[in-house]
Amino acid sequence: MTKRRKLGTLAGALVFWYITQNTVMAGTAWFGVSPDNSRDFVIDVINSTRKELLINIYEFKHPAIRDAVINLINKNKSITVQILVEGQPYSTPGQTHSPMRPETRDALKAIQAAMDKSGNPKSTVFIMYAKDETKRRFVYDHAKYMVVDLARVYVSSENFSPSTMPKAESIGNRGWHVFIEDKALVKNIISMFKEDSNPKEADIVDLRTENFPPTPGTATPPKADRPRDQESFPRGKGTAVADDVITSPGSDKGLVELIESANHSVDIEFASLPSSWKVDGKFVNNPVFQALLDVAKKKVKVRLLLNDDEAWGPLPVLRRQNLRAACFAQRIASGYKLPLTAKIVDVNKVGITYIHNKGMIIDNERVLVSSINGTKNSMKNNRELGIVLDSPDAADYYGEVFDYDWAESGKLDFKICEEFRKKPDDDEEDGGGNAAFLTVPGDQYLAAIFQLNPL
Repeated sequence: MTKRRKLGTLAGALVFWYITQNTVMAGTAWFGVSPDNSRDFVIDVINSTRKELLINIYEFKHPAIRDAVINLINKNKSITVQILVEGQPYSTPGQTHSPMRPETRDALKAIQAAMDKSGNPKSTVFIMYAKDETKRRFVYDHAKYMVVDLARVYVSSENFSPSTMPKAESIGNRGWHVFIEDKALVKNIISMFKEDSNPKEADIVDLRTENFPPTPGTATPPKADRPRDQESFPRGKGTAVADDVITSPGSDKGLVELIESANHSVDIEFASLPSSWKVDGKFVNNPVFQALLDVAKKKVKVRLLLNDDEAWGPLPVLRRQNLRAACFAQRIASGYKLPLTAKIVDVNKVGITYIHNKGMIIDNERVLVSSINGTKNSMKNNRELGIVLDSPDAADYYGEVFDYDWAESGKLDFKICEEFRKKPDDDEEDGGGNAAFLTVPGDQYLAAIFQLNPL
């Protein structure tokens, strides 16, 4: 078991969320990670509500979080609760969207029933759903955030799902969470919530006045939590300012600017970061992947940690887009002596199901906590939310978690990387094209593609 120093442990009754007279110091922030402490973290954020709770979440399948919301409504009928959930969160062959899981449906129906019983006319569940998919404003509403009492904001990479937020000392996804008091951030996020949940929009169903969208199937009970041998990180506390808000559609520009602002280091842990994507049928470099190479050329130290494509089961090598990106990044770094290292996470040693995170640490001073994957769809078409924390405290906390994940994950197997010299699977929307780059010898060719001068 790995021993670590404690980072702002909040013991006992977790008084930081049960704040006397609802006052906190400006700039106070609380930090958390999945699977180590996320379940109780989220429940305590909900329980801290005294007046109003706004929730935007992609999936809402967690029984304990459902119960926390219902208990909040039952405890004080004057508390307004509004929830926006993606109603068509999955893709199926031949379809762009398919209905939400029955577990989410049943949770939302139970919450709406509690809202109706409370008699608070402002409380409701909004579902982003459009029978005519051309009426949808986003491919998916993939953002994950809460606003509490018009004063504090919770932002996360994670859904409300048992696999993401298991009981303490259990295996689950790796993700980052933050709960922060920042008036400017609150104003910004509330504006986005109201715009996205506006019932006048053709892709919003308001359960106060409309029927639940068609959602077939019977809910399946959650699987039992699996014990985790690794030591859990405690929650952290510090000061922070939300230096920037990055949203999709169009988040690629903000992510690139964040990376390009680095002077010394970039640590990036992503669920998915293909090295290329298709535009008009042709592969182009993923701008975020390109930005990592560009700052490495300027001698900024880059550590790239990506999810294991096979976390859900075996895949042919050429279908493993994260492995392709890691191999390609490492090949470029080795050839041009760049201070960039790429790894694929070892889920067994870290003690997680997979990386679901979408986070960065810049210069050990700023931290991105976000829902934004490195794919074209996430950056260009979804509704996503990320915040950049100007906070050495946050960088210390998430940096120690990143260091642990990095240390437990081994170096790339270059024998596997050699497989990408073969013809790529160009049918993929993301990540297929630049495998062909590896079939072309010569530094000048690679230099031309990535604007790198031979060293």
